Amino acid sequence: MMITTRRLLKYIHLKKLCSRGIQCYSGEAGSCSSTGAFHPRPIMTPLGLIKVVGAVLPSIYLGSFISRSGAEFLEENDIFVPEDD
Repeated sequence: MMITTRRLLKYIHLKKLCSRGIQCYSGEAGSCSSTGAFHPRPIMTPLGLIKVVGAVLPSIYLGSFISRSGAEFLEENDIFVPEDD
């Protein structure tokens, strides 16, 4: 009787764990597989923040350089002069 109760409680516990609205990479729903084992940890990108900063800062610098060059060109050719506004 005791073994059956433990199995029932374990089954109910696993059902609660696996019934969350989590979708895994393997396509199975939940945080555990059909056998009851937990899925492996997600893949972590090493140095992710450094890669983002390394991509964003040069892009901002390049954009500001292009904007400044464009504004200088417009002022040189008297196409747009801020004092005329």
